[in-house]
Amino acid sequence: KNKKKKNKKKNNYMEELFENEQGDTSPEIGVGSQNEPNRQQSTLEEPVYKTIWRDVKNIGKKVMLVLLPRKSNLGELRNWDLWGPFLLCLCLAIPLALTAKSTQAPLVFTGIFVIVWIGSMIVTINGQLLGGNLSFFQSLCVIGYCIFPLLIASYIFLLIGTWYVRVPIVLLAATWSSYSAVVFLADAIASNKKLLGVYPIALFYLFLSWFILGEKTVYQIA
Repeated sequence: KNKKKKNKKKNNYMEELFENEQGDTSPEIGVGSQNEPNRQQSTLEEPVYKTIWRDVKNIGKKVMLVLLPRKSNLGELRNWDLWGPFLLCLCLAIPLALTAKSTQAPLVFTGIFVIVWIGSMIVTINGQLLGGNLSFFQSLCVIGYCIFPLLIASYIFLLIGTWYVRVPIVLLAATWSSYSAVVFLADAIASNKKLLGVYPIALFYLFLSWFILGEKTVYQIA
């Protein structure tokens, strides 16, 4: 009899455990369930066009932040991405390759990528060595997005060929790009080292603007 009672208790205990496990797997409303209204859909499950459209909107938003730079907007750029800088670099290389000589077009196209990415990395590493509190990719993202004013100037140059109009435009674009980058990056560098961090940023955009002016414009000025 004692053995039978023990077996019954074990069986009842196992049945209770089984029922509890089944009850735990049922969805609870308001705690990570599918009925929660504010739950975000996984990017792996959403359609491709929605993912692309969301990325395009994020890139456009960050471009607007560069055009109207404010220190309070640094938090948006801390959410870094490299798709935006890559697309801006691609769009910058296209008009420069179109206006170059046919034999030099491939060299100009690849040269823009080399200048933008290696230059951005050098400026970023310089900021890191000066004690910057932004991560490597956050800084790279900011510098890449800030070439947008120079991108606008490169497309204007497709319509304007006179050097005395090109030079003020490209200087304005370089100043705008430098100012935007400095607004976002200066506070990330120690106050006693800001000049050492700002100088390479301005030098980078000035060198890129000289490249955008093109060989013909340089000869016209000379």
